[in-house]
Amino acid sequence: MAGIYNETGRLGQFRFGTGGLGSGIFYEEFLRELLGRRGVEVFKEMSENDDILGAVLFAIEMLMRQVEWNVKEAGDTEADIKAAEFVYSCMHDMDEAWTDFISEVLSFLTFGWSYHEIVYKRRMGATRNPQTKSKYDDGLVGWRKLPIRSQDTLWEWKYDDHDNLEGLIQCAPPNFGTRRPDLCGARGRDTRAAHFLSGTAGRFAAITGRGKGGLLNG
Repeated sequence: MAGIYNETGRLGQFRFGTGGLGSGIFYEEFLRELLGRRGVEVFKEMSENDDILGAVLFAIEMLMRQVEWNVKEAGDTEADIKAAEFVYSCMHDMDEAWTDFISEVLSFLTFGWSYHEIVYKRRMGATRNPQTKSKYDDGLVGWRKLPIRSQDTLWEWKYDDHDNLEGLIQCAPPNFGTRRPDLCGARGRDTRAAHFLSGTAGRFAAITGRGKGGLLNG
């Protein structure tokens, strides 16, 4: 009976890595010069040195920074309203401005994806400790910051045995040691990162922004 709940097939992704079946450097790009880190360097050079492409990306970023972002309640209950208010308070209680975070997320327009680690804090008021400093003193756990993990530090993607993305392994300066900011913590109990893909709503689908063009999904 248990067999019908087991997954036996694979997605068939062309990915290989140093960590075995669970790791992944993708080899599905037709143009070899766009594979892996070489591709990241090409995309970065195009975005910074091509006048037209740079102007388009700049225009999109400036428009998105003008959007007024709000949180849509999941329902009409008092608990839903309080949850939405809490998320909104977290958005505007970080070390960086929410608009700066959006600007970093928009790097997926250049590279196809952006990856952000979620750093939490305990909201204990105006303390000197960055792990507890907050506009609020309710003792709840909020966001301290959502820093990007630069695309050119990607070493390989980490997958489980069922082709579900667990996180990335990065090799970053200054010591170039490998680090692994996962999407979830131990046993999947806490969300540790946010992963955005071009053409998708990302992991913050509940957060929306309303501009002159209507409703924008974040």
